[in-house]
Amino acid sequence: MMLKGGRAYYGHAVGILLFAGLEASSEFYATHMGGTRIEMDLAKLRDEVVAIAVQLVRDRPGLAALVLECRTPPSFAADIEAAIGLPVFDCIAFVEFIHRSVLPRRYYGFV
Repeated sequence: MMLKGGRAYYGHAVGILLFAGLEASSEFYATHMGGTRIEMDLAKLRDEVVAIAVQLVRDRPGLAALVLECRTPPSFAADIEAAIGLPVFDCIAFVEFIHRSVLPRRYYGFV
């Protein structure tokens, strides 16, 4: 894969990679990014993460899916998917998806 100006080139396939952060989440920053709090308000964090995903889809209407690459947002994947109406993968599910597409499972007998 080679990146050029935000585009990923995989042989002949070209896709756009977008990276978005959680800078707009006060709860995430208070507990994860140098903040001093050790307890978080999960409902507030969920609402903020979902709102960020909704805004990302509004800003980029051509998005086909989201991949949540860090450890916290996957807890809210179902909420995000319900709000945006697109597939949402956490980092582990995305790797499994790619693995299965490259190396499909072999079934024996009738399934």
